[in-house]
Amino acid sequence: MNVVEWLEGFDTTSNVAPVTLTIGKATWQGAVYTEAGRVSYYLIGDRPASHRRARVCYRLPDDERDWFIACYIDDFTNLTESQNTYHPFGNNWVMKCWDCDGSIDEYAEKPYKRMKATLT
Repeated sequence: MNVVEWLEGFDTTSNVAPVTLTIGKATWQGAVYTEAGRVSYYLIGDRPASHRRARVCYRLPDDERDWFIACYIDDFTNLTESQNTYHPFGNNWVMKCWDCDGSIDEYAEKPYKRMKATLT
């Protein structure tokens, strides 16, 4: 089973399609999907190094909105067997669009770094 097939198996997801996301020189395979009217990207592998070093969000081509890492998993040490079933592809992360009032960094000490990301 691939990530598209897996996401299509949930009653809450729709419009699932394969995607490749590139940030800098790093590339991730995954899928784009809609859930509760919101577009999300499920990406396989470790989260971007830029996310581990600083407050950062991402900009997609022709999209001025900020995209952020909403959740990630890169350590399975304390997960139960039941929890592991939700991560069949190992390390992964989910990117969502900031769609709240105000900017993502409105109340942050420093502005977030905004990095370009591309989709194919």
